Amino acid sequence: MGFLTLNLCLAAVMCLPFAISDSYAPLSTAYIPHISTRAFRRPLSHAKRMPCGIRALLEDQQIETAAITIGDDDDDDEQTASTSEERWNRRKQIAAGLVASIATTAFAAKAGWLGADYSDTMIARDAFMTVLTSVLAVALNRGISWGYENDIYDSKTSRKITHILSAPLFIVTWPFFSERFGARIFAGLVCLTNMYRLYLAGTGDAAESSLASTISRSGDKSEVLGGPFIYVCLFTFFLLAFWRNSFPGVVAMTTMAAGDGMADIIGRNFGRNSYKWRFSDGEKSLVGTIAFAVFAFGVTTAICYWLIATGSLVSSMTLSAMATEILVISCICALVEILPIGDDNYTVPGTAALLAAFWLH
Repeated sequence: MGFLTLNLCLAAVMCLPFAISDSYAPLSTAYIPHISTRAFRRPLSHAKRMPCGIRALLEDQQIETAAITIGDDDDDDEQTASTSEERWNRRKQIAAGLVASIATTAFAAKAGWLGADYSDTMIARDAFMTVLTSVLAVALNRGISWGYENDIYDSKTSRKITHILSAPLFIVTWPFFSERFGARIFAGLVCLTNMYRLYLAGTGDAAESSLASTISRSGDKSEVLGGPFIYVCLFTFFLLAFWRNSFPGVVAMTTMAAGDGMADIIGRNFGRNSYKWRFSDGEKSLVGTIAFAVFAFGVTTAICYWLIATGSLVSSMTLSAMATEILVISCICALVEILPIGDDNYTVPGTAALLAAFWLH
């Protein structure tokens, strides 16, 4: 039962990141009435030299206006507190659901349903990594949302930053999970939690309003259930099917994440006056295509090197031969991305996985 006790302890840790963003909200609104009334007190000091009747009338009008303002502030405070409480309750539900899922998966691992020789230490390790990566995923989203909310970049850029970083940073943590088959099940819980968060964001739930704003191009929450939701679904599939033991899943997701994301950012900022592909949608440029190939190659090669160095991925190829094959795959996927055939959310990772299965070993 030691692993169940550990999961209960991890539950407290899981709740912390969801509490941070709202824990100080009441303090920020408590002083609004004082600011409003102070603004109405200042003109009275200049009215002392007025006739008594005018001065009394002015005072009554300002007091009435101040009362209305304070009433509006109180309504805003109540609405803010209600939204904050709703957001906090939803986040507690998400955290409790994740912890319950971890406990259930740990029970299955202990019972031998996820493979033999799954020791308590390995189960605790995988449970801890699931919680840690979930917390890091929330922190990543908070950081990207902060940049968008402070007008450092627009919603299109924040969407692509999320697109670029999510999969590669998660894959970097995979070597810290155990070597057992069930480790991929634990890691999959992180993806399932993110899928649920995206569903909430796409349906307008207040708990994920910042997530919806960050990854929607036009501010329409329903966009979250399009490309971003497909992204996480595909990532979950490749994770469960291939994990870190073979190239197709890793190559597919890093190519899609880094290549497609950087093609959009570089293309929009530096490819406006460059050559446009006539057979595409008229917006994809040569500069963006080159950026796709370069960044897909660089990130995919770095991730594969990392997995090989940590012993998670075994390859019979030399590093130079592997890098050459990845470069070719990246260039082919860059061309697939500009073709007006199908949805590149499927065609790009599908092409990368297929070529990696044949060329990388």
